Amino acid sequence: MKIQSNSGCPQLFIPRKDDARRLQMDAKFADDEKANWLAVEDWANNFPCGGTGHRYATVVVATSNPSYGSLHSSAVDADFICTGTNDDVVIQAAVDTATAIGRGFGSPGGSILLMEGQYNLSKGVVGSDCDLLGVSNGLDGFGTFISFPAAITNGYGLKDFNKVSNLSITVGVGTGVEVCNAISADGVTQWIEDCVINSAGSLASGSWAFDATSTGIYTQNWIENFPVGINVGPDTLQALIAHNYVNICGVGINVDGGSAHNIVESNVTQDCPKGVSMSSTCHDNAVTSNMIVGTT
Repeated sequence: MKIQSNSGCPQLFIPRKDDARRLQMDAKFADDEKANWLAVEDWANNFPCGGTGHRYATVVVATSNPSYGSLHSSAVDADFICTGTNDDVVIQAAVDTATAIGRGFGSPGGSILLMEGQYNLSKGVVGSDCDLLGVSNGLDGFGTFISFPAAITNGYGLKDFNKVSNLSITVGVGTGVEVCNAISADGVTQWIEDCVINSAGSLASGSWAFDATSTGIYTQNWIENFPVGINVGPDTLQALIAHNYVNICGVGINVDGGSAHNIVESNVTQDCPKGVSMSSTCHDNAVTSNMIVGTT
């Protein structure tokens, strides 16, 4: 035991009995951490992607679709390149790769980044604990554009992604009346934001831009020309639907039977026969500060 001074004030300093053990543990932790990083780096280096090969959490997809212009410089470092025909095959492969790789250190999922350009799907793409992200929703004429026919397989375009953002999605290209949902989920907690979702044709009753699931977040989306813009499905709990613009839909926002404790606020519906429709069997939902223009 000794006395040491700090700014003239005497202090009692007692050496800890476990100091040596603590230093040993710190050194071991540093070695283990270094080994983990080396293992991940080796894993990433063996992943066949463009560029440096270290993007184990994000898979990049680009397009060479000539309808959007010449080959983009972004395609140089892309892991997958679409051609503009049956792009769902390439995008699904990218999704499967991101899911298998995960976010590192054993964490599942991953992100798929769709670079600017036009992507044409003939079948739906299914996620699994991963995100699908674009670079912009196209409102400024620049962005990531996805289109698919209303008669697309299984009646959905994108399904079971954790997060979908910054995409411009067009449904019903060159087809007749079908039931089709642009973004669908099967019990997956979702976050959908900053997307433009519209229908190019007449879709059958039961079609919607997306369905809200429990504890999901749906905000700042622009939706047009669907039988139902946003569907808060049966038994959906604690979802947030806020700051969306829904235009020319049969029902702007539908709150289905059995749903409860959801928040529907600060949305704008315009020129929809029904702005916000609520089932008599839903309960304890907060519907506030929504603007309904030209509708009931």
